[in-house]
Amino acid sequence: MKHQCAECLGFFSKISNLRRHAKKFHPKDVTRLVPLQYRKCAPNSDIQCRICDKTFIHKNSLNRHLRKVHDLNPSLETEKAREKVNKKCALCEHKDFNKKNLMKHYESVHDVPMKWQQLEFSTMDEFNQWKLDMENKTFSKFVKKGTSSKKQTFKQYICHRTGTYIPEGKGLRHLKTQGSNKINAYCPANIQVFEKNDNKLRIKYLETHVGHKLDIGHVNLTEMERKNIASKIALKIPFSAILDEIRDSITNDTLRRLHLTTRKDLFNIEASFNLCSSSVRHSNDAISVESWVIEMQRIGKHILFYKPQGVALEDHPQLRMEDFVLIIMTPAQLEMLKKYGSDCICLDGTHGLNSYNFELHTLLVIDDIREGFPCAFLFSNRADTNIITLFLKEIKKEVGLITPKSFMSDLSEVYFNAWLEVMGIPENRFFCTWHLDKAWRKNLSKIKSQEDRIVIYKQLRTLLQERDPVAFERMLNQFCTTTDDEVLDFKKYFKDNYQNNSKYWAYCYRLHSGINTNMHLERMHKTIKYYYLAGKKVKRLDKGVTALMRFVRDKLIDRLITLNKGKISSKLKLIRNRHKNQQLDPSLVVRTEHGWEIPSATTNEIYLIQEGNSSCNCQLRCTACNICLHTYYCTCQDSSIQFNICKHIHLLAQYRKINETTPSDVLNEVPSEVEELCIDSGEGENDSSVIIKQLSKKQKATISVQDRQKNLLQQYHDIINSWIHMKSWTHYKKM
Repeated sequence: MKHQCAECLGFFSKISNLRRHAKKFHPKDVTRLVPLQYRKCAPNSDIQCRICDKTFIHKNSLNRHLRKVHDLNPSLETEKAREKVNKKCALCEHKDFNKKNLMKHYESVHDVPMKWQQLEFSTMDEFNQWKLDMENKTFSKFVKKGTSSKKQTFKQYICHRTGTYIPEGKGLRHLKTQGSNKINAYCPANIQVFEKNDNKLRIKYLETHVGHKLDIGHVNLTEMERKNIASKIALKIPFSAILDEIRDSITNDTLRRLHLTTRKDLFNIEASFNLCSSSVRHSNDAISVESWVIEMQRIGKHILFYKPQGVALEDHPQLRMEDFVLIIMTPAQLEMLKKYGSDCICLDGTHGLNSYNFELHTLLVIDDIREGFPCAFLFSNRADTNIITLFLKEIKKEVGLITPKSFMSDLSEVYFNAWLEVMGIPENRFFCTWHLDKAWRKNLSKIKSQEDRIVIYKQLRTLLQERDPVAFERMLNQFCTTTDDEVLDFKKYFKDNYQNNSKYWAYCYRLHSGINTNMHLERMHKTIKYYYLAGKKVKRLDKGVTALMRFVRDKLIDRLITLNKGKISSKLKLIRNRHKNQQLDPSLVVRTEHGWEIPSATTNEIYLIQEGNSSCNCQLRCTACNICLHTYYCTCQDSSIQFNICKHIHLLAQYRKINETTPSDVLNEVPSEVEELCIDSGEGENDSSVIIKQLSKKQKATISVQDRQKNLLQQYHDIINSWIHMKSWTHYKKM
């Protein structure tokens, strides 16, 4: 590039030549002839020294003058720069930007002597050990100050309490009770390290601290102590055990900062060493969740649908820009839904797994041992019919049409309307009794009198638990036709919401359906919140998702245990408990043309027991009676609603064993407990293979650091060899 003089039109190869030419032949027009970006001077040719009023053409000349004549730092000549590095006396309001002047001020004005020590060490390790012992002894800390020395033959460590506290946040939190480590003034204590030619270290140590006490409360844990604690956290040692070990180490000699370690310190160390959990992949929660989603999509069909916030999908116009949708179903969950989806389906939602008000919706089935198994999850910021319909459509793509015998949800119509649109009409639709009772209790506040509330609630429970359809309809009409002014508002609420849909909630319309409440889902939600999340409020969605997947993993392992070893489920425990506590007289059993009748031990009611599937091989059996859950059905609430083998059925089984079979036949018919608890091997092997395939992780070949270095160097070598053009090298220099 050539530079032209605008005055004489001469050309120069360098801007310095043009500047020299202008100063020699056109001294009055230097500012005009040499552009400002090429000159190291201010716009005005006359730059004046603020002390002696001498003027200079170039800024460099002024800087040189300030350093040599006035012994000043040119970088501190502006008022803003001087204020930025101004250091305040810790004992008065005096300020100075020169540290040596402040030290003289402490000695002359405040009579604080500066105590220096001269030390020498052979190696840096010796110096570091001395520094560590000195800091522990004096309850102080010295931090390395950045130095501009290219050879790094000089290092300086300053007191960590010197300086001014500058808040970095938005002021939403209060300052900690002990205050900031910074004293908003200058503490002169420092350590200067000089490396000599013989590699020995000469130390100048100023041990005088000014403006603060040497207290243990403002000292941090050392790097070695933090690493030691981090190693224990990495080994999954509980925080309580770590704190016990630390506090048990206190002796009469001295108290160290380590002994004041709190649970908050452990959390901070866990976060700083990135030991919190594998769920936090990025400090930004949205990026962390998306990273997990991408990984799951790469390794298998875990993610059925994903839409982050701020993204519009043309294929789904019903979704808004601000909507978040994440649908999860693992291959093992898919198989469980195919296998048990024809019996009972439960749908419900819960909050509390994140701080964004994203609700978790779960589709759950009841397996062969009458335990709930979650088969699909939906995280979304909305819980309307459009979102639930999308959820069910994505499930239908994988599983096909699901036609359950019973569909249970809460009292809202969102889940059921979405199910009708996607899957069609189920055989039965039931309200969850627990949600129903909760809604009734909440709306009883419409009744002012406490006595009337108790009476109405008893009537409601009587209506709910009536198992004769004819008697129920008579009682329902009677309840709704009463015209008591005190309960008029509640009766209106009941008529509007429950009178015309009694088939969804009355016991008489769900006899022997095998399901009464959504407690399987409620139990799952409680387990995740209070076991997997330790009862803490989770702010991050990625932690909630990880806890959910851990729960699914444990449910699958629990299923493997059931398939291979057998399991005493809660339903089996109830069956055994009913048999153990059965104390009825066998003479009470009366044979009729419809079955067997047994009178109630507490009321005037007579229960009818009818024979069911005597050849059923399900695992919920009473080995003593040699019957399963489907062998007999009783009209009592324990059997017809709770779906247990009630005490009346146990009585009948014992009665028939005595009166209708020989002892040898009974002995040969009773299966062993091992056969009772284990599932058929054909089904078990198929389920086991699906679960093990999902739980298994591919082993990654371990690559040593040296091999990685060689691979990386080879890659760089290949890249550099490919740069045969100058443009490539020009690009390289910009990198």
